[in-house]
Amino acid sequence: MRSAEFRALEWTDIDFNKGTVSVNKSFTDNADSKKALDPKTESSNRTIQIDSITLNRLREHKERYYQGVCPYVFPNRICNNPITGRNFKHRILKPALQELGMDMDINLHTFRHTSVLLARQSGADILSISKRLGHASISITADTYSALFEETDLQLAEGLEKLQQDIAL
Repeated sequence: MRSAEFRALEWTDIDFNKGTVSVNKSFTDNADSKKALDPKTESSNRTIQIDSITLNRLREHKERYYQGVCPYVFPNRICNNPITGRNFKHRILKPALQELGMDMDINLHTFRHTSVLLARQSGADILSISKRLGHASISITADTYSALFEETDLQLAEGLEKLQQDIAL
């Protein structure tokens, strides 16, 4: 998910029974207009399946922080809006990176790129990845993440070579 999308998440967007998250809004941090907006594109409106580990972590997060009346999964301190990107970075991301001994230059978008790489390595096709990311077309995914698909081209060439060898026998 994009930063603006996950920060706009409300508890009603998470279906704990089905293991899905409905992405149907984003949050702008513009000083002039801090408000929920429609997602970036029409294809950004989507429902994504999440794994059981992430679902359990969301359950734990809800049990620990849910204030009963606050609709946001990641609220600001007074729960009248989602947390801003800047505050998420400084209050949550950077301390977590430091605690884990990770590179402090990692940003929220790094996780989006990592999810694409991991999805590809797990065997997901580019169309499925594109839909999950909320891209309007697979060409956007291919152009944006082309470096992550170079290994796929090598695997394709190796597969074609093996087919030719099998036929020659």
